[in-house]
Amino acid sequence: MPVVVKFVPTVDAVAPPKIRAQLSELRNGGLWLAYATSGLLIGAVFAIFSYFSPILTDRAGFDQSLPWDSPG
Repeated sequence: MPVVVKFVPTVDAVAPPKIRAQLSELRNGGLWLAYATSGLLIGAVFAIFSYFSPILTDRAGFDQSLPWDSPG
């Protein structure tokens, strides 16, 4: 525990952010670009797994209930 106390910096107390300032950040175009990028990546991963799941279970013979690393 003394090691943690030594290396973690002290932080001055700050006032909680105002809701109006938080909502004004929704006008930030870079933020919406990050949201869109995240949504597209999550959707792409979901689509890939949805596409390959029947191929791996029906054609390759993997059991759907077993994890990948279990011997079959």
